[in-house]
Amino acid sequence: MATRKRAARTRTRSFRVALRRMGAKLEDWQVRPLILGAQASTSLEVGPQHLLRRICGDDPVLGKDLADADANMQSLMEMWNQLVFDHDRDRIRLSKFPRPKHPTKDQLVALATRRDEEVTWFLRGLDAAGQDPKALGPEGEHLMRGLAQGSTFLDSMRELIGAHR
Repeated sequence: MATRKRAARTRTRSFRVALRRMGAKLEDWQVRPLILGAQASTSLEVGPQHLLRRICGDDPVLGKDLADADANMQSLMEMWNQLVFDHDRDRIRLSKFPRPKHPTKDQLVALATRRDEEVTWFLRGLDAAGQDPKALGPEGEHLMRGLAQGSTFLDSMRELIGAHR
């Protein structure tokens, strides 16, 4: 009976808790675009296991014991699969971030910074998958230009807001 309860608990471990228990160097909002970047790769061999060093550092500790590591890796796989599922249904969204009705300049700068960092983590995911952007073809090159332009826009917005504080 205790084993069933423990198994049920490990299956429902939240992604944030799993990252914390794995000693992740990244937060969940950074890991999501990292995974999305890896999934954008044309390589069929790429999986979440290829991102462990990016997520946890050079010596990843997957858990305190085999059951803990299993639950943590299961959570990582669930996130990977959820993002595939969401992508298939056009439901990919940016990370949640507080957006008050009347944001302050500092809050706008923080939001622009978050979105720019999400672009960076997406590109790091592509890199972790060993993806050469040219392998994505003309459409991929167009999308990469769009990411670069978006990042430049966010940088400019932060500078503009910061200059008027």
